[in-house]
Amino acid sequence: MAESLDLTSLIEFAVSQGDPYVALALHPFADEKSRVSLEKIIFERKRLKLTFAAAPYTPQTILALLVDENDEQLKLRLSKNPALSPELLAKLFEGASPAVIKNIAGHRRTPVEVLEEIEWQGNDVLRAALCTNSNTPVNLLKELVVGSSSAEKKGIVANPNADCELLTQLWNEGDKFVQGEVAAHMACPPELREQALQHEDVLVRRKLAANETLTTDCLLLLMKDEDPLVRSAAIGNAVLEDDHLGSADDPSIRVRRTEAKRQDLSTQIVDGLVDDEDHWVRRWVARQPAASDSVLQKLSQDEVMEVRRAVGRNRSCPDYILERLAKDEDSWVRAGVALREDLARHILVGLEKDDDIDVISAVGRNPGTSEDVLLAIAEHDNRDVRRSVIVNPNVPDEALMKLQDDPYPLNRAILSGHPNCLTENLWFLLKDPEPQVRYTAGKALAVRCQATA
Repeated sequence: MAESLDLTSLIEFAVSQGDPYVALALHPFADEKSRVSLEKIIFERKRLKLTFAAAPYTPQTILALLVDENDEQLKLRLSKNPALSPELLAKLFEGASPAVIKNIAGHRRTPVEVLEEIEWQGNDVLRAALCTNSNTPVNLLKELVVGSSSAEKKGIVANPNADCELLTQLWNEGDKFVQGEVAAHMACPPELREQALQHEDVLVRRKLAANETLTTDCLLLLMKDEDPLVRSAAIGNAVLEDDHLGSADDPSIRVRRTEAKRQDLSTQIVDGLVDDEDHWVRRWVARQPAASDSVLQKLSQDEVMEVRRAVGRNRSCPDYILERLAKDEDSWVRAGVALREDLARHILVGLEKDDDIDVISAVGRNPGTSEDVLLAIAEHDNRDVRRSVIVNPNVPDEALMKLQDDPYPLNRAILSGHPNCLTENLWFLLKDPEPQVRYTAGKALAVRCQATA
């Protein structure tokens, strides 16, 4: 039986074991008759029902059955489940208690038509939930804004459905915090952007500078702002083209750091930032795709370990620099090199002999690591080191067999979800003492059954 791979065998196993977690995993894949047998196990105890009603991994087929039950505890848990489908939320809304409706009003998957049916007038709790729900439609937002508090306005202004008319009203009625969110909104009208550009409060101008619908002319003005927070937000705006960048001489570290983080810098700008006194700037420069070999060579000898590690993580870093970094005195730098999937074999061979835990873990993750080394790492004393082999896409079957008995539950849970996990391993894990391991193994086997049917 352990070698077979068919849904009938799986369901028979789940029924014979009476395991609710395996039954839960198989339920969506089973036919109608088999589902009845599985449901007897899944719903055997109320405690299980309550657990599955709240769990985001619970299949919709089971959630649909729980929604039909007349149990307030279950309904409350279901209404908080982030995975509950819009259709089931609509069904749950029918005849729901005030406590359940409160949760539905704030649920991000509640259908618009349900939100519009909620009688929120005179109920501050429901009103607050609807104001902060990003799914609330603009027509309802315009009702909610009438007589709204400052906190409620902040919730409404963050809604992506707000239109120009509503944003204008919020700007006129709100404080600087609300006005800042209006300035940051994608639908902010041009006249309000102009007011935000001249606003006396730095918060409003900073929020405006981060708005990715701004024109280049507006951003160029904000890049000259007297406040570094505003300049930083402007230079970090993704719509700003690289020919307008170049803040190596900006007195603010924050501004230079923001520019160094961008991944579209030209070689000229990178060259201008390489000698920055701030190590965070140099650290980001070391990750730049446009960094030349000479820049990487210089930063690979930086006194700050994080800068050297960043060089080793740069996809453009040449082998001769990587070879030296693989022998760096700091293990975290060596580990950064060992993580590279494109690492030349002769460099990786040297790292496979390293005895530092961080380096060994990185080697364990590397798809190019030799099988004998992966087998040795799979038996390491450190549980986190062993886990590195489990997430390796090229982990050998022999290592998977060793790891199915790993004493750390998280490692077994990850193993059961590995795409290369052997069918034999998964059958073994169906009897694991940890419920989440059994669930994951059962689902993985069911998916394979479906793929081979």
